Amino acid sequence: MKTFTTPKGSVLPITDLRGKDYLMVCYRLVWFREEHPDWAIKTECVDMNEKSCLFRAAIYNGPTLVSSGHKREEKAHFHDYEEKAETGAIGRALAHCGFGTQFAPDIHEGERIVDAPVEPKGLNKLLPPTGAKVHDYVIKVGKKHKGKKLSEVAIEELWQYANWLELQSQEKKRPLNGDALEFIAALNAFTPPDFNPEEKLPF
Repeated sequence: MKTFTTPKGSVLPITDLRGKDYLMVCYRLVWFREEHPDWAIKTECVDMNEKSCLFRAAIYNGPTLVSSGHKREEKAHFHDYEEKAETGAIGRALAHCGFGTQFAPDIHEGERIVDAPVEPKGLNKLLPPTGAKVHDYVIKVGKKHKGKKLSEVAIEELWQYANWLELQSQEKKRPLNGDALEFIAALNAFTPPDFNPEEKLPF
């Protein structure tokens, strides 16, 4: 069996998923907790009916939102679809933090990422989490704000759009492309510590 050793020394099993290496969300959580034992993961059922369930997961460093993710699962695919949606949402939130992406073949489509932390081209070139460079990041997705700097758009609008992108990805069952992921990562870095999207956004 293949394994992955975290920077702290934990040996995690790698699952063979259709001939590709895959690190299960439960093991990504082990890795995450080693690095950030004081961070919190909050989950919320956004929508649930007799056919499907949509969950949102958010990762916090104290009051600061670090990343978030959504996942919808259908009862036709899993009898425990609520639990599967919650796990998938956590996996996506961890993806935006950079945990385990290299072992998530289920989320790859070319340079796209759907479900777990992998760096598409561009993400590893993202600006540092603070400073003028992130302030000057130019939005590459959408129509309304494309070509604008993050600093030129209200933070509430930016988060509304980020949440909309993730929900559209789920509804249409299409992975987010590299530009969308880069935008979300840059937005996470740009968001001030005192801003709480959960208090102002519908999700």
